[in-house]
Amino acid sequence: MNPAWLVEYKAFSWIDYMIVSEAMQRRCEAVLFLPDWKQSDGARIEHNRAKTAGQKILYSLNDL
Repeated sequence: MNPAWLVEYKAFSWIDYMIVSEAMQRRCEAVLFLPDWKQSDGARIEHNRAKTAGQKILYSLNDL
């Protein structure tokens, strides 16, 4: 799953997208972060969620 797949809806706020992202992330066993993830507020939140949930955290496809 990838929150970037979501179509941009003008009625959705950033918070709305983060709520959807959280629901998507709960269904995953692992989370892959792009190299510049630390520059994204949303990715930092997703990283914290992954740590809290005990999800496998990947930083490269080589980590698979």
